[in-house]
Amino acid sequence: MNITPKARVAIVVALATALLTGCSAAAPDASGSTAPTSAASATSVAQTRPESRTVTVDEVLDPMTFVVTPTKTTDALYGTKFTLHLVDFNTAVKGECGYDETLALAKKTVSTHTWIINYAVVKDGVWIDEKGDHYGMLDSSGAVYEQTMMKSGFAYLTAANADNYLLNPQREAKNAGSGLWTTCPGFGA
Repeated sequence: MNITPKARVAIVVALATALLTGCSAAAPDASGSTAPTSAASATSVAQTRPESRTVTVDEVLDPMTFVVTPTKTTDALYGTKFTLHLVDFNTAVKGECGYDETLALAKKTVSTHTWIINYAVVKDGVWIDEKGDHYGMLDSSGAVYEQTMMKSGFAYLTAANADNYLLNPQREAKNAGSGLWTTCPGFGA
């Protein structure tokens, strides 16, 4: 078979494009999970804000990302298992001071409740992206994941969220020296 130099270049470009756009199979991450963990895309597959849905947390990928399963078949409109990215606050990320403690609290907190995804807090209109990942917050009867993390001193708000309902729990935790506010210099900066 005789392939011209022009055809070789076209083949190489096509293969490179396929690899760069993610056409290869997902490889497990360090925890062995193959769940999607990408950031939100510019558009949402949901044209209007989805109604809240009740879920159980199957896996904690990090303190801000979970693999969840709807508890009712009627809630499974966008999939029977999907990734939920929390919005509106921050936690320590892998490699930062306090990450392991934050991850442990996240796992402990979500294991004790059935949760409701609240999509109302999403500001950019991306509730569910093209990959099927969801964006929102976790609520439960009497428990809000974000408030638990904030009150314990393991989460913080950015300056952009200064008017957020989590501001008082953050201020109280910071003033009390709770959690990472004392043990991790620069936490929340």
